[in-house]
Amino acid sequence: MDDPYQFPDVIWLSLAENFNKRSVAREFSLRRDLQLLSKKDKTFTVYCHDFKSTCDSLSSIGKPIDEAMKIFGFLNGLGREYDPITTVIQSSLSKLPPPTFNDVVSEVQGFANKLHVKMKQ
Repeated sequence: MDDPYQFPDVIWLSLAENFNKRSVAREFSLRRDLQLLSKKDKTFTVYCHDFKSTCDSLSSIGKPIDEAMKIFGFLNGLGREYDPITTVIQSSLSKLPPPTFNDVVSEVQGFANKLHVKMKQ
């Protein structure tokens, strides 16, 4: 006769295995989305929201992005018109303490506002 207590273990292992497969696939999908994300024709606000949302999704599955990599990915997706502020921020990354992701977003937001005003003139 089979052990009646073994059945829940089998179900639990099956569920865990299935969940892990989906979690890995989800992680890869989100990491790919993050790597390919770029501002292009989006407003800075939309780009920033999309970037933060993808990072939050990775955190929610237990795979947060390292602060330095988050900054690198964010700056990388901005585009050429943001090169001046990107250069300044990249040179400040070696200072102690290094800027946080929120510091970087704030700096780039200020630059984006100046760009927006300049383009309107």
